[in-house]
Amino acid sequence: MSSVELVFLVSIVASTLVAFYFNHVRPRGSLPPGPVGIPLLGNLLQVNALRPHPQFREWAARYGPIFSLRMGPQQMIVLNTAEAADELLVNRSKVYSSRSPPHVAQDIVSDGQRMVLLPYDREWKIVRRSVHSVLSPAPSKRLREMQELESRVVLYDLLTHGDTSVRETFIQGPNWEVPERHWFSILRRYTTSVVMHMAYGQRIHRIVDNPNLHKIYNVMANFTRVAQPGSYLLDDFVH
Repeated sequence: MSSVELVFLVSIVASTLVAFYFNHVRPRGSLPPGPVGIPLLGNLLQVNALRPHPQFREWAARYGPIFSLRMGPQQMIVLNTAEAADELLVNRSKVYSSRSPPHVAQDIVSDGQRMVLLPYDREWKIVRRSVHSVLSPAPSKRLREMQELESRVVLYDLLTHGDTSVRETFIQGPNWEVPERHWFSILRRYTTSVVMHMAYGQRIHRIVDNPNLHKIYNVMANFTRVAQPGSYLLDDFVH
């Protein structure tokens, strides 16, 4: 065995022992109870990344409404009741408001700039202050006239295409496309137009033959897939 191979083998063994210590030997301290994981991966192989809730429900029956697990190197606390979530995330929001941002969605796709994924720090507070200057109760009154206009357009579209929008089959395309006259498209045009007017001063006048509108939907559909928890194993190891 060459010296390089020996160093590599020793590194693997050392990493495994360290991971075993952190997963099995090191006291859990004040962490809630939870399932035992395996070295390096923790409980990753025990959870369906895209449908974790069935396994979480099973563990909740065993360990209680609040339990802990390890996804790779990251420690995770799972809240299984509305009461627990309300107590920790609302009543103690100053302590538990921050989250580890998903690496792919925030750092790679969004260059660390997407507000909804920012940790609770100074940068987030600055962004929030900027958003409040537009969306707080007093400034948002300036948007009422535009919202009323868009609401009238929605009512007209529903009255004009009401039968079609109810009967037409809702079939999502590869980028979440839906039939143009389905009620979902009508309501989605409303919300998109309101946001576009606030941000860029431009309304969305039509759904049909509007490539810019569908480009927005394609971007948002792609980001939703990227940001979905469990989409990338990298998110569990980089934070």
